Amino acid sequence: MIEITKMKQRLIDGSDVSGILQQARETIKSKEEVQIKDEKVQAKIFEIKTKQKREPLEGTGVHQAARQQQCLEAQDEILALSAPVGRMTTLWELHTLNHIVGATHLKLREV
Repeated sequence: MIEITKMKQRLIDGSDVSGILQQARETIKSKEEVQIKDEKVQAKIFEIKTKQKREPLEGTGVHQAARQQQCLEAQDEILALSAPVGRMTTLWELHTLNHIVGATHLKLREV
């Protein structure tokens, strides 16, 4: 806790930061070099590199192609439809109209 407050009090200029970063890079690089020379680490690296990856199932490619074709056909159907004329009614407007019609219908029945 005391070290943190001392660090906060001390201003670090650009040269200090670059020196600290350079020292950290060198430390990490030296640790990596030591680890790579270790036989166990080399064996693990070799195992990871040569590990066989799972192949996709046989029907996956066919299924994906069929699905993509279905999407393209649906898109073509939509594009083939004629463009709407005028202004399209939104769902909210339809909802509001149904409430207004329902309310006037009730009022008419009461009279």
